[in-house]
Amino acid sequence: MKNLLYVIDVLKRISVPFDFHIYGPLEDQAYWEKCKHALMELPVHIHAEYKGVVPYDQVRNILNGYDVFLFPTLGENYGHVIWESLAAGCPVVLSDQTSWQDFRSAGVGDVLPLSDPQQFADAVLALLQDSPERKLERAAACQAYARRVAEDHHALQENLDLLQTTGR
Repeated sequence: MKNLLYVIDVLKRISVPFDFHIYGPLEDQAYWEKCKHALMELPVHIHAEYKGVVPYDQVRNILNGYDVFLFPTLGENYGHVIWESLAAGCPVVLSDQTSWQDFRSAGVGDVLPLSDPQQFADAVLALLQDSPERKLERAAACQAYARRVAEDHHALQENLDLLQTTGR
């Protein structure tokens, strides 16, 4: 669902050096093996590393240290990690397979179709190349956006309804 092989294809299209870190559980070992082989094909200027699972209370602090959260998911009901990234001040480049849609106009990232991996690469590259001043401005915009979402009582009720429906 998180579409890591797609991410790796996007990374191959980025021409500047950067570090790419993968977090989360390895739930499908066969898929992870495919990903590991694809990671070995990345250009030498991209350093990719699996960082494992982190405790929930550390997620926001970790996300705060990144220039972009690349998440070309195949689908999310809500995508709490998307909100966590924004709350941490980290812009999100996201697939259009979620309910989040207004990132570009809000200045907090981008929402793109999975049919064009080059658009994802271009969006990531633009964020990586932002000036330090622009990165600070964007981080503030991300945090303000996350606060607005958290204070949206209608969205809160929709999430509560979703959790009650799924029994979580």
